[in-house]
Amino acid sequence: MKVDSPPYYTTLVRLLAAATLMVPGEIVALQRPAIGGGNEALVQLRVSSVCRGCRVELRPVATISDSAFEVDLNFPRISRLADGKFVVGGTGGVMGAFDGGGAFLRKFGQTGSGPGEFRRPLSLLSGSEDSVYVDDLTLSRMTVVDPALRQAVRTFPVPPHVDAIRLQDGRFIVSGYLATVQRAGLPLHVIEASGRLAQSFGVDSPVVRENPNRMLTRYLSPHPNGGFISAMTYRYEFEHWSNSLVLLKRFVREVNWFPPMRAEQSVDFLARSPLPAQLFGVSTTPASSIAFATIILAAKDWKPDPRIKGTSGELSFMPPRPVGIYVNKYVDTIFEAIDLSTGSVLATSRFPGSYSPISHTPYHWTLKEQSDGNVMVQIVKAELVHPKP
Repeated sequence: MKVDSPPYYTTLVRLLAAATLMVPGEIVALQRPAIGGGNEALVQLRVSSVCRGCRVELRPVATISDSAFEVDLNFPRISRLADGKFVVGGTGGVMGAFDGGGAFLRKFGQTGSGPGEFRRPLSLLSGSEDSVYVDDLTLSRMTVVDPALRQAVRTFPVPPHVDAIRLQDGRFIVSGYLATVQRAGLPLHVIEASGRLAQSFGVDSPVVRENPNRMLTRYLSPHPNGGFISAMTYRYEFEHWSNSLVLLKRFVREVNWFPPMRAEQSVDFLARSPLPAQLFGVSTTPASSIAFATIILAAKDWKPDPRIKGTSGELSFMPPRPVGIYVNKYVDTIFEAIDLSTGSVLATSRFPGSYSPISHTPYHWTLKEQSDGNVMVQIVKAELVHPKP
C-alpha cells in the first residue's frame, strides 16, 4: 500500500499529547443511583493497585497489506465482527473483509448514497442473527448488511456522532454534540431500531460550554455484565450505564500524567508544545471483568518542535506519508488493565506509537512503515500478563 502526500486531516492531530508516565496511582469508583432519582450523594471507594508485577502485552494477531485491496490510510476504519473477521475501510467507501489472520477475503460496497453504497463508514457493529450494521459518518445513516457481507437489507438515519454501540434490545447509543434546543449539552443519545431519536442523557445539568464537541465527546464500549461504558476523552473518567440508562458506577483515575482539561481551556493544534493527554477508549472482553483503557500522550523523547526542514516558524503536521505513521513518531500509548468489579488498576504499560481500539474490543490497530516505503496495518490484542511464580 504505497501512499503519496495525504490531504490535511486535523482530527488525528489531537493524538499529539503530553505527560510523563509515573507509578500508577489510585482509581476512584464513584457510585450513585439513576440521574434525577433524588439521592445524588456519591460514595467513594478508593482501591490501590493489587497486581504487582502484572503488565499489559500487545500480541500481534494480523497484518493487513494485501495489494488486492487499497486501505484508506488517511482515515483508517477497522472493525472486528463476532465471527472473528476484520473489516477495513478502503478508498471511495469500499470496504474489505479479512480473516482473523489478515488474509484478504473480498470487497463489498461501493461509492455512493444508494442501497449498498457508502461514503465514509465509521465502524461496523455486529447485530442479531449475525447481521452487520455499517455506520456511515458522511451519510448519517446506518445500513444493515447480511452476514455474508454481500447485500444491504435496509437503512435508517442516525444523527451526527462520534461513536455508536448497539444494545441487546436492538436500540443504539450514539455519542456526540447535537446542537438543538432540546439536546444541546447532552452527550449520549438513544436511537431506536427504526432510527427514531428517542432520548438524550448523560449529565445531571446540561450546560452549553465552550468547545462543546470536545466536552461532549464520549467513546463507548459494551460492559461484560450488561449495559455499556461511556468514556470521556479530556479526562480519565468513564461510567457504567445499565441497559435501562441508569448510571451504576463512575470510575475516575487520578494520576499526574493525565491532568483533566478544563472546559474553557484553549487548545492550539499548531502550538510548539505537546497537547494534553487523550483517553482514546475503554475496551472490554465478553465474560471478563477486565477492561483496557487506552491513553494517547506525547512520546518521552519528543522535543516538541516538528518544523518544516529548513523553514523557521512553520510546523509540518502533514508530511508526505500516512497520518498514522507521522503521529506515531511523536506519541506513545499507555494501556491500563482495570478490574471493572473493584476499580483496581491491575497493570500499566507504555508503548511507542499510536494504538486505536477496534470495535470496542481488546483488539487494537496501528500503522507500520516497511523498509520499501509501503505501509501495513498491524493488528494486536491487548492481554493482561501475570508474573510467573
